[in-house]
Amino acid sequence: MFLDITMMIRLTIYIQKHFWRHYRKCILKYDFIFAYREKNIRDYEKIGYKRVRLLKPYYIRERNFYMSNLLTIHEYTDIVDS
Repeated sequence: MFLDITMMIRLTIYIQKHFWRHYRKCILKYDFIFAYREKNIRDYEKIGYKRVRLLKPYYIRERNFYMSNLLTIHEYTDIVDS
């Protein structure tokens, strides 16, 4: 079944609007929340939740997939320094 563009737009708006509703309702009942960004900590504090800490992402070479052949930012950008 194919959806027309209007139906796809309506569905997208509905999903964006309602996706986090259960999470938002339960936030104040959680024991603790870990956030990845300082801004998120401030957002939680604005709604009255105080038990928030920063969880910094980390990389362990032995446990994570290592990709040695990645290009650096200078190798794939088309910006020329003058």
